[in-house]
Amino acid sequence: MKNFSILCISFLLLAGSINLQAQEGAKQVISYNNNRIIYQNSFGPLQNFKVEVRGEIEVSEDDRDIIGMSSDGYLEIEKTVFGNKRKIIITSQGNSLRKEYYEGRSKQPYEPEGRKWLAEILPDLVKTSTIGAESRTNRFYKKGGTNLVLQEIDKLESDYVKHHYASLLLKLPVQSKEYPTVIQSLSKSISSDYYLASFIEKNTDKFLQTTEGTYAISIAANEIESDYYKASVLKKTLKSSQLNQQSTKAILTSASTINSDYYLTEVLAAALGKNLTDEMAEQVAASALSIESDYYMTQLLNKLLSNKQLSKNTYQKIITAIDDIGSDYYKASVIQTLVSRSLSTEELRTIIEHTNSMGSDHYLSDVFIRIIKNQNLSSESFQVLMDNTSNIGSDFYLSNVLVAAIDKSDISTEQLQSILQATSKISSDHYITTVLLKAAPKVKVANEAIKNQYRKTAKEISSETYYGRAIRAID
Repeated sequence: MKNFSILCISFLLLAGSINLQAQEGAKQVISYNNNRIIYQNSFGPLQNFKVEVRGEIEVSEDDRDIIGMSSDGYLEIEKTVFGNKRKIIITSQGNSLRKEYYEGRSKQPYEPEGRKWLAEILPDLVKTSTIGAESRTNRFYKKGGTNLVLQEIDKLESDYVKHHYASLLLKLPVQSKEYPTVIQSLSKSISSDYYLASFIEKNTDKFLQTTEGTYAISIAANEIESDYYKASVLKKTLKSSQLNQQSTKAILTSASTINSDYYLTEVLAAALGKNLTDEMAEQVAASALSIESDYYMTQLLNKLLSNKQLSKNTYQKIITAIDDIGSDYYKASVIQTLVSRSLSTEELRTIIEHTNSMGSDHYLSDVFIRIIKNQNLSSESFQVLMDNTSNIGSDFYLSNVLVAAIDKSDISTEQLQSILQATSKISSDHYITTVLLKAAPKVKVANEAIKNQYRKTAKEISSETYYGRAIRAID
């Protein structure tokens, strides 16, 4: 009955008449017009039937007769086999029902043939459609509570009808402790991702009243194959103000079963919209490792870094995740966001060391310059950065980093010496000279050791013209 469920989705979404062709050659039409529902198909219990329903219908205890309907109620059942047509029309007349029976175009007495035919077909009809759904749900609930209703739902033919009965069930006084049972039962009974997701989302606030209910949602989400609907359920759950830290962890664990990077990122980002605890932030950062797309991982990590306070463990997990980013562009983007915050010497050392995997001199130099400008570098951190400038192969980009370091107003004598030592890694006379001339004003007022290091570096210049310019700058 999968096709029936698919068709009913359209029934819910569209207002007006609908004509749909089901797959596998089986024709079924469901129309909705002026509060009337029309079922028609050529397979299953409704084979060769056309059923039109309006209003609320009440069926008998044995599901073999119609015993009541709302004032606007109307039921028409028609079946055609080999050109022979039979039809029953039941309408409301005050406190009674008017029942008419037709064979072909001729109206026949309802008793006994009409009643007999209705008794034969109605049990199948009520299990394949929403005819009498409310009265049947109420009846089963009075007899055996939630469990009996769930047992009956499992016997129904289509996911649409199961969803309808389940929605009616939750209008009854179902206890919150029963919610996990409801969710687990329906996640096994309803095969349509659309209807299962729709049911959970519609009742999320109820289910989140207990921790058990929340866990049940996370388990049910695992039964949803579609990443779209799974993400929809998890995002709706994460947005609830009732969700506690333990429950959030369960939902994020369920998110790990999402294959799509796009939808996984959406769910994890939804978690960041809450009051983020250290544990939640760490789990989001760890979950980022499941994202294969550099783009989406970068989007998530940058959003995570927009939170003002993150634990050391979260920083470490973010740095670990950076290693999984293949693109230097996206890797640099995350690192630049990361180093815009105040970081400890240990954190800076770890970040600088993780830049070793970057192959682009352009992005690597951008990262180093951002670190120099944004961070109050200790002697240790500064030395680590200078040591790692050897990973920059381009003289142009290396000189840019060293000039940026020289431009810092609070540069120490020790740091100035490290810059001069790093300058010797440059092959181009032009760029060596560029760095030395930039450093010259600070070297002139420094001690003799710094001046000697300057002269030593200048000796790397092969051009007499450039060498002379560099030496004259400090003499």
